[in-house]
Amino acid sequence: MDLQLGERRLHVHDVGDGVPVFWHHGTPNLGLPPEPLFRPGVRWISYDRPGHGTSTPVPGRTVGSAATDISHIADALGLGQFAVFGHSACSF
Repeated sequence: MDLQLGERRLHVHDVGDGVPVFWHHGTPNLGLPPEPLFRPGVRWISYDRPGHGTSTPVPGRTVGSAATDISHIADALGLGQFAVFGHSACSF
């Protein structure tokens, strides 16, 4: 689904049914969680980060901007509580 936030758009992925878990993906992935994570009882929710996929770019955004985006998505989906899960391909 596409969530309109004023002038910008977030493309949201919502897969499964059960406990809502927000998936925070690393670069260069888009928002859809990897299929091996799909399990009964888990509802995976994520989005294409601003400027990726079909989400509108947001110049000057910070890592902390993700919290605001998640808040908007949770409100749009009527979620009062949810878990978060993340992965990154960073190497040191």
